[in-house]
Amino acid sequence: MTIKKLFLFLSIIIFLFIVLLLNNKNELNDKVESIELISIDNLEEIDDKEDLLTLKTTLNIKSGASLEKFKTSNNTTINYYKIVSNNPTYDMPLIVYLHGDGETYSLKSITKLPLYNFILDSYMDNSFIFIAPHRSKRDWISKSVSLNLKELIDSVVDEHHINKNKIIIMGASRGSMGVWNMISLYGDYFSAACPISWHPTTELNYNNLVKVPIYAISGNRGYPEKTVNNKMTDTVNRINELGGKAFINTYNGETHDTIAAAFPNKELLDILLDNKSLD
Repeated sequence: MTIKKLFLFLSIIIFLFIVLLLNNKNELNDKVESIELISIDNLEEIDDKEDLLTLKTTLNIKSGASLEKFKTSNNTTINYYKIVSNNPTYDMPLIVYLHGDGETYSLKSITKLPLYNFILDSYMDNSFIFIAPHRSKRDWISKSVSLNLKELIDSVVDEHHINKNKIIIMGASRGSMGVWNMISLYGDYFSAACPISWHPTTELNYNNLVKVPIYAISGNRGYPEKTVNNKMTDTVNRINELGGKAFINTYNGETHDTIAAAFPNKELLDILLDNKSLD
């Protein structure tokens, strides 16, 4: 074989190799594109469990508890604890919990809350995400705090593809003030609210309050719980008179200091997550 023929033969081999390589690359790109098609724009088209499993893998959802940070548009950093249940799915509910004064000066103290530990110990087999933002000041009701909190919630809803008809807000003591304030501001943005052991301290927009089911909780023993219970009951009655759906569960014998350990239970979370009857 002459050198000229050998060169021609090698050229043909190299050309065929390049064609084969390009063909394999195109096939790989097609596969990547098919994965990328399972995106936010096409979520409503996902029907079977296999597609949903692919989606969960793509979203990299991990179960368990973690400490997270969020920076708002006004450059405020919010530290918050997040719990992802053992069965995370697209369109799952979100539970937002606002702590009281006892957790103000210690971020880690949120992990000692009875509700936080009840969820980790006894409620992880459901499908939901729980977040508990931390405030280092005794304030859940100022305008800037409310806007920052709403921005955080919006971010979690978008990031984890939360069901926008299943956003629940809870809070105890000063956190309860924040719950009343948020549902007064944003109404049916929330699917259910659970203010625990404190009455509203801001002027209320009852046009918004009647739009969200409210399950209030209070004790009735000692100061300030007796007064708190009376004022919460008055607010609940007013909401119902205006056509809303509100209920107060009074824990007999519980004080302001003991109510936090008394209320966490499966029945309550089932009611809030599933929008069951508040009666």
